[in-house]
Amino acid sequence: PPPPPPPPTPTAPTHNYTNTESSAASDVYKRQPSIIYEESTPALSEQDLRSWLESLPCCTSSEDGTPGDPINLVFVGTIDDIKAALASQHWDVTADTTGSSIGLIVRAFIFGSRYRYAPVSDLFLFGRQQDISLQKSRVVIDERNHIRLWLAPVTQDGKPVWVGHISRDAGVKFSGRFWPPTTHVIDPAVDEARYYIEQDLLYSQRVQKIGLVSGAIGTSIGSPRHNAEGDPYFTDGLRAVFFVDDRITPIDKIEVLDWSLPCEMEPFRKSFYDCVMDVE
Repeated sequence: PPPPPPPPTPTAPTHNYTNTESSAASDVYKRQPSIIYEESTPALSEQDLRSWLESLPCCTSSEDGTPGDPINLVFVGTIDDIKAALASQHWDVTADTTGSSIGLIVRAFIFGSRYRYAPVSDLFLFGRQQDISLQKSRVVIDERNHIRLWLAPVTQDGKPVWVGHISRDAGVKFSGRFWPPTTHVIDPAVDEARYYIEQDLLYSQRVQKIGLVSGAIGTSIGSPRHNAEGDPYFTDGLRAVFFVDDRITPIDKIEVLDWSLPCEMEPFRKSFYDCVMDVE
């Protein structure tokens, strides 16, 4: 009998954009951040990276310098590897803020539907607005998880470092500005969003190593901070660090770095890492 036909050649995933809701996101998805490293860009060791991340300010900021959402998310890897890890878990690059996208937000709000590519407002770090933003929409426009990322002025082991934040939106309100007229309200328990992305990305099998570093001073539910939109939030101040690659890494093979832990886990540090080593 004739030999079986060869398997089809793998191709990159494509997105079938068929309506105005997603056309803007299609263009944004292809956009690469226009950031060029300087020749003096520091190349950090793993331990130096930890120290550098701990030295960053607590938060992003608005254009006028008002403290914004807390910095709680870091990626080490290329933008293509980061997008692949997030896209595999159904994250989408957001649309730009335009009259069309704002109209789609208003329509989704009125009809109680979701908007898969809803834009995010601009926040600032390293002297510029975010280089890329992504979201995972939920049932209605009021609710989503979203990420902003900035390319950092350092590298680690020859790979780019991306610093940013994740938070979960729990509502929509008028911004009080002419543009954009609406904005989301974040869930005050921002650490829950960080826990979510930790679990979500482990299943992408693109994470080689994961760790936590300390950052901002923690705040309590009784004494919250406020972001640039006036929304209260509380946090333990930790930042999740993901080392991503194009290699497939099963969950039980991911290296867990012996860095910071949530304060409630510190008394169990030795038993926790002994357990991790047993799994590996």
